[in-house]
Amino acid sequence: MTDARLPTARELAGYFLAAQHPTTRRWVDDAVRLELLTESCALSPRRPRWSTPRMPSRPTTT
Repeated sequence: MTDARLPTARELAGYFLAAQHPTTRRWVDDAVRLELLTESCALSPRRPRWSTPRMPSRPTTT
């Protein structure tokens, strides 16, 4: 983004929807998928709930 404002959850969901693979887009109606993505983005704008969990950091040896 070039401006200083962050996208809304709905706008972000629209970006995610546009990036969906065509095969998976057929599984759920776009309107329903957009609502689900919007909800996910609103819950966690930094890391949507469907993303891969973060790997735990390795223990340091001293």
